[in-house]
Amino acid sequence: MKKLTAFRLAWTAIVVAATSLPYLLNWFATPAGYHYTWIIPPYPEDSFGYMAWAQQAAHGASLFTIKYTALPHEAFLFHPFFLFSGWMSALFSGNIGVAFLVMKAIGVVLFFVAFYAYVDFLGLDPIQSSAASVLVGVSSGLGGILAFLGLVSRSLAPDVWLPDMSTYWSLLWNPLFPFSLTLMLLSIYWLDRGTREARSSDLWLAGLATGVMALIHPYSLPLLFAFAVVVTVIRRRANAFGYLCRYFALALPFVTYVTVVSQINPLVARHSALGEMKSPSLVAYVLGFGLPLFFCLAALIAKWTPLFKRYYQLLLWFFLSVVFASCRSGFRGSSSLAHMCRCASWMGSPSPCFSAGALGPQRAHGL
Repeated sequence: MKKLTAFRLAWTAIVVAATSLPYLLNWFATPAGYHYTWIIPPYPEDSFGYMAWAQQAAHGASLFTIKYTALPHEAFLFHPFFLFSGWMSALFSGNIGVAFLVMKAIGVVLFFVAFYAYVDFLGLDPIQSSAASVLVGVSSGLGGILAFLGLVSRSLAPDVWLPDMSTYWSLLWNPLFPFSLTLMLLSIYWLDRGTREARSSDLWLAGLATGVMALIHPYSLPLLFAFAVVVTVIRRRANAFGYLCRYFALALPFVTYVTVVSQINPLVARHSALGEMKSPSLVAYVLGFGLPLFFCLAALIAKWTPLFKRYYQLLLWFFLSVVFASCRSGFRGSSSLAHMCRCASWMGSPSPCFSAGALGPQRAHGL
């Protein structure tokens, strides 16, 4: 990664503040006699579950149980994020909510460090990189505006009820999402760089990042696996098998653990069978992704051939996200250790990079 410029340092600090201040303001505004839960809507059930797991870790547990069920079961869930959060809370004798806030801020910083490294690899100049950073940090959809004006129904405005639709809301709402997004981005980055520059060591790193992501938030695994296979076969051709062996050698042990537990544990298997979640419609996705998607389309119209040749892997990422996000049952069968998060939250993130690429020349990249 190139040096951290003043803009990057400032922008990262701004996003950390923007994703932390709402919690602090709510805490200061809590009336006397009330207890602030350190939870921001929507879906407080998810946050209560996260706090229950971290609390178990603070009390010395290494494997977790699901507290919000009357069905008896043994501890079974290994989740490094909540394990570490609980340890940190116990070490400093702090509130679990405060521990999550600190962890979330750390995750936001790590996310942008990974993002800056990737846009540098893509060859964006400072102006393009800055534009991509701003768009990926704060851009939201158009569905909420249209719903407010009465032009569309709320069901077509997922940007007002689905945190996963924008990077900012994901970084704000959930302490786990910044780390999940960072690991997904690192997986894509190392797969992209490793297959383009014949750096086989990057495939090991990508596999490790994917494996760790499987432990904490595995719902985008089909997307990453499909991306890895397609990009590696296109770029490395005869040597693709060896590169993919490196990638899957580190990813599959973690994925196998998640898959086995989700199948052999009766409680999780039942949750998987009954927990199907309907995906928003394609129209809702288009409205929900807002400016990054429209900038991407404008860039394609303006410079289709050079942009496709240089950044086709980003379009592939986008296309696979659409395909998997459109699946009604998502990835429930092999990833029922946490709650559903569509990989569509990252459909918007390639778009700023791609659309910014139309603003001017970059260094040439081959396939």
